[in-house]
Amino acid sequence: MIKIEIKRFRSINNLTLVINDLRAIVAICGANNIGKTNVLRALNLFFNADDFNFENDIPYLKQKTRGSAVYPEIKLTFKEENNIVEIERIFESDKGVVFNTLKGRSTKVIDNQMRQRPIWNNLTEENCKSILSKHIFFFIPAINVSFPNLINKIIDDVYDIEFEKTRLSGFKKELK
Repeated sequence: MIKIEIKRFRSINNLTLVINDLRAIVAICGANNIGKTNVLRALNLFFNADDFNFENDIPYLKQKTRGSAVYPEIKLTFKEENNIVEIERIFESDKGVVFNTLKGRSTKVIDNQMRQRPIWNNLTEENCKSILSKHIFFFIPAINVSFPNLINKIIDDVYDIEFEKTRLSGFKKELK
């Protein structure tokens, strides 16, 4: 990831984080109660859209905006080989039913500075899912962690990714 953009999610109204060195460890630091955990929750929501909870993820104050947009939008920008890829997850509602969509676009890297105007190509939702399937994101809250449940989830997820279509696919129970 080289950029994270979050709009209208919990305490975050509009935030852009740029990651300059992809080989470095990224740390989010700051005083208590300024939204560090909400950045991680937004990333989790981006990768695990089924975790969206209207009551918790859109504070009451933001729900009452008299026609303005209230639903979260989370966009991640990746550098993949010689491409820059932007994928956005948008949450919306129709007649009380909340749904989300993935939109994406990609462009070739012209040079490291992107000095020329890039030509963007739209991606299908399937293209977006394919790109996202290459990335794994685990959100582990620091409080109220059930370590046996956490270990089971990690084993399930990693095992499914690594051994899904191999002859070892039946040995998950033994691994646990």
